[in-house]
Amino acid sequence: MRILVISNSPWDDSNSFGSTFSNFFQGVDKDTIASVYCSGGTPNTNSCSRFFQIAEKDLARSAFKRKKAAGKEVLPLCNEEKTPVKKSKMMSFVKTHRWVLFFWAREILWKIGKWKSERLDNFINSFKPDIIVLPTYSFSYINKLALYIQKKWNLPMVSYVSDDEYTLRQFSISPLYWMNRFYQRIWVRRGIASSKILYTISRVQKTDYEKCFNLPCKVLTKFLDFDAPPECKQEYGKILRLVYTGNIGGNRWKSLALIAKAIQEINEGLPRLHLEIYTATPITKRMEKALNIVDCSEIKGRVSAKEVRLLQEEADVLVHVEAIDLKNRLLVRQSFSTKIVDYFKAARPILAVGPTSVASLQHLIENDCAMFGNSKDTIIAELKKAIEDPSYLALLSERAYECGRKHHDRKKMQEMLLTDMQEICGEKKIENS
Repeated sequence: MRILVISNSPWDDSNSFGSTFSNFFQGVDKDTIASVYCSGGTPNTNSCSRFFQIAEKDLARSAFKRKKAAGKEVLPLCNEEKTPVKKSKMMSFVKTHRWVLFFWAREILWKIGKWKSERLDNFINSFKPDIIVLPTYSFSYINKLALYIQKKWNLPMVSYVSDDEYTLRQFSISPLYWMNRFYQRIWVRRGIASSKILYTISRVQKTDYEKCFNLPCKVLTKFLDFDAPPECKQEYGKILRLVYTGNIGGNRWKSLALIAKAIQEINEGLPRLHLEIYTATPITKRMEKALNIVDCSEIKGRVSAKEVRLLQEEADVLVHVEAIDLKNRLLVRQSFSTKIVDYFKAARPILAVGPTSVASLQHLIENDCAMFGNSKDTIIAELKKAIEDPSYLALLSERAYECGRKHHDRKKMQEMLLTDMQEICGEKKIENS
């Protein structure tokens, strides 16, 4: 079975798409996997063998020089050679502000640029894929590209969605936002409707999308090995160390601020808890004031993926937060943080703060494997219980690991994915014979 993955980002194990798909296909022969991606940047992974890039700068050139189509096969970096790429001020501005007009400019570029090319066709012909895997994005051009390849080479396709790219349960007062949303939904629907299976990242998303599409949906999250007994922490120091690693944008920092205030109140007169925040998110003065509290909480900055794993193993309590405000709550309502699976593997108690309507928190609550709070008072109550009863922390650690074993075990989830794809490819071969 030869697999063609079509994505927006380059397959780089340090970005969200790359780390997720390397996890999905870990152990699969990389020579049976190829990638077509639709942006700048260089791949950096050992999970895929060949890469075809259609970069926006090349599309811009092709719009004026019609004889020169965009797109070329590129070589990946070696992991050990990876160095940070300095982003232009313009690209940083676009990614920070995410204005609808910027997305429309890119859509227009894909409309007028020449991306259907002999080089793309030769790449597909030489690789000879049996199936397409399409991560679902609310960008029409990726769906158009996938449908072009699917139709021309008569290939079956499966889709994977990790954010809410389709429903109307969003909040915005901008008419431009809604114009873009309705337009992109057309192409999201076409991409998904052309797939044999839709994989969703959560049960909440599965339920929603089964109502939207007449298509089999299955939950597919990051998975890890949960074969060995959990290495739960047996002893705790006088000061419990709470650790958060990840993005604090999208108002997640406000949920962390609730924890910091709760710790400040508990620690009055006798330090018992300390929150450490490791993040690459740019820090504003308002964030700094709310999260840097002497002897209570501290922003530590960016750390490498290897350091993140060590921090999680050394922590007493691992923290997961989601924003409580309406707009951000709806944005992540269907989403499931891959970081939570790492928490399960680390076998550490989890403190989760946010709205119960969000899929990631629902998962923790349903499996009774975390402390939970959505206000300063409820957080204080949970943390006091942890301080007074260390056996409560041990119990949560065991439950967290067991949740990972039950719902995110590599053997079960990867076998489901690969078996589904092999059966679909078999159906295709029978139909063609």
